[in-house]
Amino acid sequence: MKTTLRNVLVAALAGVLFAPAASAQNFNALPKSGKATFDAWPGYFWSYFGGKPSGIAGGLAYRYADNVSPAELFDKAFGNGTKLAAALPKIQAFGECALKAKQACMPASGANRMNTECLKKSEIRSAHAACKKDFGMDTVTAHEVVNQGVGKLDADFWWGICHGWAAAAVLFKEPVKNVVHNGVTFRPGDIKGFLSVAGTDIDLAPGGWVGTRYDGPSSGDAALQDVTPRQYHNFMAKFLGAGKGVVVDRYTGAEVWNQPTDRFETTCAAGGAGCAAGEQAQTCRTAFTWAEDHNVTDLGNGNRTSSAYTTRNLNYTVCVKDGLITGEGKWNHDPNADKNALHPDFIWAPGSLRDGSGASNPMIAMKSAEIISKLANPSAGVGSSTGGTTTPTLPEKKVAVTVNKAIPDNSATGVTATATVAGTGKIKTYATCLNITHTYRGDILCTATYGGKTANVWNKEGGSTDNINTCISHTSFNGLAAGGAATVKCSDVGKGDIGKWVGLEVRYTVQ
Repeated sequence: MKTTLRNVLVAALAGVLFAPAASAQNFNALPKSGKATFDAWPGYFWSYFGGKPSGIAGGLAYRYADNVSPAELFDKAFGNGTKLAAALPKIQAFGECALKAKQACMPASGANRMNTECLKKSEIRSAHAACKKDFGMDTVTAHEVVNQGVGKLDADFWWGICHGWAAAAVLFKEPVKNVVHNGVTFRPGDIKGFLSVAGTDIDLAPGGWVGTRYDGPSSGDAALQDVTPRQYHNFMAKFLGAGKGVVVDRYTGAEVWNQPTDRFETTCAAGGAGCAAGEQAQTCRTAFTWAEDHNVTDLGNGNRTSSAYTTRNLNYTVCVKDGLITGEGKWNHDPNADKNALHPDFIWAPGSLRDGSGASNPMIAMKSAEIISKLANPSAGVGSSTGGTTTPTLPEKKVAVTVNKAIPDNSATGVTATATVAGTGKIKTYATCLNITHTYRGDILCTATYGGKTANVWNKEGGSTDNINTCISHTSFNGLAAGGAATVKCSDVGKGDIGKWVGLEVRYTVQ
């Protein structure tokens, strides 16, 4: 997901980009792991494009296969149905005109980049400006098409409101059920969209920001640095260590990739370089997990599917003196490596919704209290007699296996590792987690076998991208009795690139 505009967060969270750094804290007293009291949920970041070329395109005016958008449903249920019915033909005509003007600058290949130089041409801007908005802006649908869709001339395909979705995904439990309100049926994806809009106008939790949106050369000025190891260590302990989800800009480069993050785990050991005399170096390995921006606009089931979550592993060193972390510490990775796989630019903790006037669509956000009480809570089964109940979460068991073996190049022989699926009862959920270093992960084929059944867990995916470090959920073993051995085999079936299988982890629940 290449998400929101470069300056959207600056406007939405004005005054917090250069919040003062947290004071020194006792290294040993800080929690080294934690998770939110409820899971962050995968969602869609509601890009400015994504709708069909029918005039109803962009943001929550994206139309589903049944040819209705969340924006239109909202208008019908929240008092704008008559206005929308009268204005819809003109809204569609405007959208088709605006889309046609922009199409001249869209890539023929279908890539998600507009030709920004093309958009500057006077004939393009004139054609777009000539599209008449001869309808009132008193419906949610009109607002979305004009301000979050094709009506926004300079908007690229990847622009969106990921900061709103990420905030909503850690502030509210996941909508999982259809809800009928004022005779209109809302799907979980619709409700997620409305919460995401509300989440674009929030207050931060106290002390809820570390890092900056700075992408220039290295600087000693703390106001011009990305998240430092000390800030990361303290922040994760303060919030996730206390059960509160946070938002991570997991892309270290110029773009913003806000992801709702609901757990972290850090292990540290004495040792390392770079500390002054009298200071103790602590080298730490950390992992944090975020919910992905899958296009799940029609989905919502309340189950934590491993394929919808990504875990990043990082290493850093901090210096400790008299029990306190001193200095900012050092990230132990190549700063020139893939910006999509390094430490975050910034991390923040959403506090509460504002009045909605500063949201991406105030007409939605100003009804956030009603959205929460009438739609979100019943859909999530929170405090509602009509919303059903939530299924108790089963404890997830994890079995880690160190492999550390080179994978033979261009050979079906591969490497095999075994993990014990302990316990009694039947397997409810199952995931295979792979940590493989490889220069062409599209060469890798991995299968998992348990109880006489075999599942593909990595099938030559990812092309030329380096490495595999993810969990893949599968249902092949569901219902089988626990207490057996799971065998995973990984082979390199391509020629020329080499790699090593570092580690395996199986995660499962039993009932």
